[in-house]
Amino acid sequence: MVPFIATVSPPDGPDIRAPEAYRVIVLAQHRTGAEGAIRAYFDANHAGSEHTVRFETAWASPDFLKSAGLRLGEVRRFDPRSVR
Repeated sequence: MVPFIATVSPPDGPDIRAPEAYRVIVLAQHRTGAEGAIRAYFDANHAGSEHTVRFETAWASPDFLKSAGLRLGEVRRFDPRSVR
């Protein structure tokens, strides 16, 4: 399992309901699985799947991953300042 960190930003356009860009973290076996989990998360939360997802080259410490208790395919918001 690999922790994938991505920056998610709303689609371009004048949608005042669109959230600001933010980061998410998802535990997956490969990048395709991570992107699929993020898209499914958007669909399940009625946010639409038109958001732009940009994967980052990033690392999360094993202690952070253990304390976060991420499950395979689970998407969470990620604050890089919380990683030690």
